[in-house]
Amino acid sequence: MRAIRIKNFRSILDSGDIKLNNINLVLGKNSSGKSSFLRLFPMFKQTVRNELRGPVLWFDDSYDFGNFSNAISRYATSDKNIMFGFTVDLPNKKCASEKCSDCFIYQYSDNLFCKNAKQASLDLYLSSDNNGTFLQKIKVKVGEYNISLKIKNRNDNIEISINNIHYNHILLKWRYNTKGILPDFVGTSDNPSKTVSQIINEYIGNNKEQFKYTEKDFRSLFFIKSSNSKDIYAQFKRKRNNNFAKLITESLDCDSPDFLKICDAIILLNLMEFLLFMDKSISTDFSKSYYMTPLRYSFARYIRNKELSVDNIEPSGKNVMEYIMSLGEDEKQSYMSFLEQSLDIYITVEGNDENKSIFIQKDGEKDNIIDIGYGYSQILPIATMLWDVANKQHKCEFSEIIVIEQPEIHLHPSMQSQLVNLFINAISISKKHGNPIKLILETHSSYLVNQLGKCIRNKLVSSDTTSVYLFEKSKGITDITATNYDENGRIQRWPIGFLD
Repeated sequence: MRAIRIKNFRSILDSGDIKLNNINLVLGKNSSGKSSFLRLFPMFKQTVRNELRGPVLWFDDSYDFGNFSNAISRYATSDKNIMFGFTVDLPNKKCASEKCSDCFIYQYSDNLFCKNAKQASLDLYLSSDNNGTFLQKIKVKVGEYNISLKIKNRNDNIEISINNIHYNHILLKWRYNTKGILPDFVGTSDNPSKTVSQIINEYIGNNKEQFKYTEKDFRSLFFIKSSNSKDIYAQFKRKRNNNFAKLITESLDCDSPDFLKICDAIILLNLMEFLLFMDKSISTDFSKSYYMTPLRYSFARYIRNKELSVDNIEPSGKNVMEYIMSLGEDEKQSYMSFLEQSLDIYITVEGNDENKSIFIQKDGEKDNIIDIGYGYSQILPIATMLWDVANKQHKCEFSEIIVIEQPEIHLHPSMQSQLVNLFINAISISKKHGNPIKLILETHSSYLVNQLGKCIRNKLVSSDTTSVYLFEKSKGITDITATNYDENGRIQRWPIGFLD
């Protein structure tokens, strides 16, 4: 995922494109709209993980947007929709890892809408009725194509247009009860593939037994290079060895109604396949996102041993102990080295079968985590999540995204500065796996901001890999300004007094 855009969502009337870099700082005063943006990541993660009757899951344990009427901006003027927009990079190379589970993306490289395009944007427009939230419109921009799919009421047939050409030969509706960002397509009479088959059967007539074909021959009709009917006809003419293509061009003229209906069906099949690709891509990005709440778990002196096998850190960090105990010896050694290099601490988990304690060793002393200040209980879940996700990264088109609200909470200024070491070291680990993670960090700490600038000035991290977003709220409306660090570690267009 390259960028996100939001319209008419809470105090955000239009965020503009929020482009995702390796390190993204989100800065602003309390109630300036930062959390509305940040908590979209857990919202969409839960949306794609659950089977829903609508397009989004508005509340869960780590976030709560209420419902559509709570989420839509009170200042929305024109269409009364909430819009979530996503820009994604289209696949451009094969994954180097044979074990990569996400290489589905390369299955769509021959799709009409993927050809000769490097990026695609998909905008979802949500509305509501007495039954809840529903998807009212989709707008897609990919290559030379501008695509619109819309309905007025949730049970209407979809009005589909591509470059202002309307496709009405085949009636389709949206159906929910699905996992992912987008609903399924359901034909109210015949689906596009069946439409093509029915027309062809009419012209085969009594020659079915003599008409030799394979399923591969039929499916090859759907791989087209243009949405123009004359181009499709010419492409069929060139398929001399395909009995279906030969029958179509011998039986139908380029402008005949049946051929135009075939063209519409094939174009719609390509569109449905492309939207499935977009749905999988965006869903994968959100499923690979991780969120850390601003108020994290408060460790106890003794923690009951649940003997759970844990492979992810919860948003509050309360399962850190079980996670550490689930690590193998080599993993544990790598994890401890990361903590020592980043925070100059070493931790152990000790105790009997029933109760365990986390001990922290620092400056030659070893103490229970609750005896050395509250700050360590707040930074340990962050460090653990960073190490965990950085080591899960792989050589593919997707980057794991980690969203952390107020990582500096309860930390002394010197340790707030030290947080930057955590971030840089985690990105360094992920780079060794071929694809660096993306961090979205909401902070009120000038020490963290300045330390990141110092690291840029000292060439420990590149200014090209960092972005800064300033959230300011005036008269109930959030304005988001995109800026960045220069090569000397200074933030450009910094508003005077922003952190005062």
